[in-house]
Amino acid sequence: MEAVRDAESDLFIDVLEGLSSLVDKSLLRLEEGVEEEPRFVMLETIREYARERLEVSGNAEEIRRRHAEYFLALAERGESKLREPEEATWLERLDEEHDNMRAALSWTLQSEEAEPGLRLAGALWQFWDMRGYYGEGRRWLEEALAKDGRASVARAKALEGVGWLADVQGDIGRAVAATEEGLRLGARAKIHSSDKASFLRILGSAAYVSGDHKRATRLYEESLALVREARDERSIASSLLQLGYVASDLGNHEEAKTFYEEGLALSRNSDDKALLASALISVGAEYLLQGDHEQGAILNEEAAGLYRERGIEVTFNTPSTTWDGKL
Repeated sequence: MEAVRDAESDLFIDVLEGLSSLVDKSLLRLEEGVEEEPRFVMLETIREYARERLEVSGNAEEIRRRHAEYFLALAERGESKLREPEEATWLERLDEEHDNMRAALSWTLQSEEAEPGLRLAGALWQFWDMRGYYGEGRRWLEEALAKDGRASVARAKALEGVGWLADVQGDIGRAVAATEEGLRLGARAKIHSSDKASFLRILGSAAYVSGDHKRATRLYEESLALVREARDERSIASSLLQLGYVASDLGNHEEAKTFYEEGLALSRNSDDKALLASALISVGAEYLLQGDHEQGAILNEEAAGLYRERGIEVTFNTPSTTWDGKL
């Protein structure tokens, strides 16, 4: 509220005092937000009346600009926290502010300046991925990309988001097209090597799903070389896990286990719980394939605990001791 208020206006009242007065008059309701932060909500009829008064004031566009700037900064801050110990808190905070983010996106994509919309959509794609907003995320990203075709780091990030979300949805054609454009653009925009490696992993995933294990392996190895050079342990672990998937599919289970175990060790050093859960499941699967059901179950249950911490309830069906080795 402090960020969007008009400092030049004749509002001679402290924001908190004004809020308290509105709560006392039942025009606002006080609720508890993330980490017990106070949050104010209003009835829709009051919101509509306030919106009408805002339009009449002539300050609507300026207020919307400040609103968008505030939530762009919040989204970019949240993006940096999603793979850190505060992940759960920031996921909850972004959930709580999702409607504000949508409003900010709508305004930025209608405004003359294109980059804020690209930056905002690019900052949110990992949140959309983690929360399963694949279709909605792609729509926002595609709209932002259509608004501005100039080469920039912001556009590269938006293309990365489209590539990942399209890959998750099985839209391999769009995933490949977005990723290849991102790589071409990245060569001009000088994106970080870890971002280039991310594009290569998307292409590798597309090849893997298409059954081209040789191409997938080459792309994953290229990605791994880049992130090893950058000493990006989280991305190293991701590339190792994906190499493990290919090796396992080809029946090279000892090689797959080697990839997985190195990826698991690195994942334990990171704050990315989703990555750690994937590594645990991958190593667990190899133990099951080799008949060690007890160790496989232990690893899968640890992974399930990590998912539950993020509010995702999962169970694993572990084969019995009479299991014939087939999954």
